[in-house]
Amino acid sequence: MNWTDFFIKRPVFSIALTLLIVFAGLFSAAQLPLQLLPTIEIPQINIQTGFPGASTENMQNFVTNPLESALSGIKGIDYMTSSSTQSSSSITIMMQNGLSTDAALTDIAQKVNSVRGQLPDGIDDPIISKFNSDGDFVTLLGFTSRLMQPEQVYDYLLRLVKPQLDYIDGVSDAQVWGNSFTMLLSLDPNALAAHNLTPLDISTALNSQSVQGTPGILQGSAQSLNLSTNSDMTTTEEFNHLLIKNDNGIATYLSDVGYAALGTNSLNIQKPFYNGEPVTLLAVMPQSGANPLSIIKKMHAVLPDIVRAFPQGMAMHTVVDNSIYIKSSIKEVIKTLIEAIIIVSIVIFLFLGSMRAIFIPVVTIPVSLIGICFIMYALGFSFNTLTLLAMVLAIGLVVDDAIVVMENAFRHIENGETALEAALIGAREIAFSIIAMTLTLAAIFAPIAFSTGITGKLFSEFALCLAGSVIISGIVALTLSPMMCARIINVNYAHQTLVKKIEFVFEQVKNVYGKLLANVLRHKPWIIAIWLLSLALCVYFYISSQKELAPNEDQGWLQVMATAPKSIPPAMLEKESQVLNSIYHQFPEIENYVYVNGVPESNQIMSFLSLKPWEDRKLSAMQFQPKLQSALNNIADLKVMAFLPPSLPTPGGGPPIQFVLKSIGDYKNLYEAAQTLEQAAKQSGLFQFINDDLSYDQPVLHIDIDRDAAAAMNVKMDSITQSISYLYSSGYSQYFNLQGQTYQVVIQALAPTIVNPDVLNQIQVRSDTGKLIPLSALTTLRTEVEPSSLNQFQRMNAVTLSGVMTTGQSTSAGLAFLSQKTKELLPNNFVTDLSGSSRQYMQEGDRMLWLFLASFIAIFIVLAMQFESFRDPFIILLGSLPMAIMAALVPAKLNIVTINIYTQIGLLTLAGLISKHGIMLVKFANTLQMENVDKAKAIVEAAQIRLRPILMTTLAIVFGGLPLVFSSGAGSVARFDIGIVIVLGMLIGTCFTLFVLPVLYLLFAAKRVQ
Repeated sequence: MNWTDFFIKRPVFSIALTLLIVFAGLFSAAQLPLQLLPTIEIPQINIQTGFPGASTENMQNFVTNPLESALSGIKGIDYMTSSSTQSSSSITIMMQNGLSTDAALTDIAQKVNSVRGQLPDGIDDPIISKFNSDGDFVTLLGFTSRLMQPEQVYDYLLRLVKPQLDYIDGVSDAQVWGNSFTMLLSLDPNALAAHNLTPLDISTALNSQSVQGTPGILQGSAQSLNLSTNSDMTTTEEFNHLLIKNDNGIATYLSDVGYAALGTNSLNIQKPFYNGEPVTLLAVMPQSGANPLSIIKKMHAVLPDIVRAFPQGMAMHTVVDNSIYIKSSIKEVIKTLIEAIIIVSIVIFLFLGSMRAIFIPVVTIPVSLIGICFIMYALGFSFNTLTLLAMVLAIGLVVDDAIVVMENAFRHIENGETALEAALIGAREIAFSIIAMTLTLAAIFAPIAFSTGITGKLFSEFALCLAGSVIISGIVALTLSPMMCARIINVNYAHQTLVKKIEFVFEQVKNVYGKLLANVLRHKPWIIAIWLLSLALCVYFYISSQKELAPNEDQGWLQVMATAPKSIPPAMLEKESQVLNSIYHQFPEIENYVYVNGVPESNQIMSFLSLKPWEDRKLSAMQFQPKLQSALNNIADLKVMAFLPPSLPTPGGGPPIQFVLKSIGDYKNLYEAAQTLEQAAKQSGLFQFINDDLSYDQPVLHIDIDRDAAAAMNVKMDSITQSISYLYSSGYSQYFNLQGQTYQVVIQALAPTIVNPDVLNQIQVRSDTGKLIPLSALTTLRTEVEPSSLNQFQRMNAVTLSGVMTTGQSTSAGLAFLSQKTKELLPNNFVTDLSGSSRQYMQEGDRMLWLFLASFIAIFIVLAMQFESFRDPFIILLGSLPMAIMAALVPAKLNIVTINIYTQIGLLTLAGLISKHGIMLVKFANTLQMENVDKAKAIVEAAQIRLRPILMTTLAIVFGGLPLVFSSGAGSVARFDIGIVIVLGMLIGTCFTLFVLPVLYLLFAAKRVQ
């Protein structure tokens, strides 16, 4: 007895086994989380160091370079960048995938501590922070008030709102974006000189008269008392009454030489605006791997209570809510899933003509889709757009095996066997092919499941979900389907009117196909030529098509970065931002927006534009972005770039093009090289916008100290530098307490009405003898223009060109152009590199080619083991894959889609699907040869016998994929890219396979006639 007979003769066992699969799947489905994409962690670590008043060059030489030198030996670094600006150093380390972020963080902290003693005195302790690529804010909230100042709103959020959101499960941090309170001690240099004082005297008095006391506890035999003193200052009145000196009974207070006021640090002004009105922002950041939908749900549970407690006149606005896109995207995929089930069921009915018969293959759909949930749960997967996409594609696949089983059983019924005999014989004949097809499709995804990088992380869930559903469908096809055939299909089924008409049509189709195939076999050289042409076209189409990591998706919001000259004061930057505000108002597609002056740099404006819901606007985000960019290009004083947020987690974020020029030469040469390359890029027409991050636009006033004069007048260098630093670096001197929160105390000079270098001459410094010396007697002034920031990449001086491609142009075209122009226009001493999503694209592009090769080898090995032949796998794969892949690449060649991570996974899936046809043809032809049928006759007869199930499965997959092709709304681009590849590849590839594979079989297959 064949093992398949057991399930046919034990119907209760077969049904119970199916119910067990369904029960396990339903239980697991209830436990699976729902999120947009599989959890991906691309760790990045940032070391931020402040040194108030230090020049850009000093920050690089004495802070950034020593730290980078110590960090360069850390294991697992992908690349390291740094930026040195006035008073600040920032080093960003991008780690390789799969490494422990916490272990790297420990190593980095140890390296930083090892060189802490080499860093200058007075420097702030380096702050080491860990970020993740999937750590973009879940939601961005805006808070406005009619009655409160922005600093008061910031303080309120910091005290009462942030703590409540920080403790929500899954939230790593609720970041308040705005300006905090600062106690500003503004000094008048002329008044200081009149009172025989220097800025150092103010700092000394402050540190001696405002201290945090720790008096302790007074203990007695009967009781104890906690001791407290008011030794620190907390109010503006107390700071204004700060005693600076007492000279023979004449007291000088801070109010005599300046004043104290509660305000904002003038060098750290971040001014957010919501639809043009002042706002304070709060960004809710998720923990790595946290479910955004769960976070939003829990937030909505606590926000009503938070809002009810707001002070009068305060309001909350949702600026960006990423959960809306996630929900919409998941909803659209589920809608596509339901549509595919209905369409596939209709297709099967049109092939079978009986509601009883359709039940056999259709029941496989819910069993396989529910059953796969158990595998997903066991492997720690989630419901996300990729696993749901796998389920959509699985709909056309899982009915395949059941259709083959049913069709083969019905063929025997037509030959006179009873339903039970037909099911027994048919299952025995088809079992090997079912196992071979199932294992083949599973094998093609095995390399993805074990691959690394973004591709492996993203598509391991997709691959295993799809392969798992096919394996379950194979189990159902060999257990439940034969049993159902024995009890549902009988000889009366063939006599139904609709069934007879369908049978007549298929008989005619089979006869026509047989005649065409016979004619094709007489013209084998032409077929071989077409086959060779398709192989060549596969290579040509792939090489010449546009490529990118992932297509842009309409996520419902855009980001805009505007850059002004570095010397622009905050008031002028705010004026420039009003131009942005007026442009945003012009577009009806924008629902609301925020822009933040002074972020991420003091001369930049960061904007977040939230678009109207997908159904309420005519333009997608991809169509709207160039329209917006065109309007932004007309702003004369700003360089503005509008771009869509990355559709996949991207290290470092930013625009899609990030091309790095490196050199050991000076920044002047780098600047000239970048300008040459940038000009060529602008003239090419490939880029909507391109700009570099190296600008010689920062005026620097050099204060040259006459060392001989200083020595002659007994003035120390630190007296000169500290006197200037206290007035103009706006570095904090200490902290003060305000209702339980600590804020900075900053000493600064009174702001002049205009920038006049002569104000420095008013500063007095004290000599060792106590005499005050005017700064003008010790220094000379000169002005130069220097870079606003000194950037490095992998410890080499670097400039990064960031850009956005024009519509119809891809990342590959932009990077190829920049690389070619670098070779043509620049000297050989410049080295190129990539950052951000551009680097990710290059890494993943190479990885996908290796995955294709690995998958091909895996399929070949599995088929060779199953067929006990090395010839048959080549016939199966080369007889079906080239034509299908060629057809699937046509949309890429026509610029309808690009070669990206979705189309590549579609090609990989297509390879597994189309090879199933070859397996059926070769297996049946080999079986017929073993029955002493001539090889030519065997392949023709096998092709005619298997024509119907091949057409049924092909059309089921094609029509099941149409909802992907015609999808719309959130996430539709990824669905379209996968859908169009599979639909075209299956449709055209099947047509070619039905004629090319028999020719290859006739030429290369072994003779098996006994």
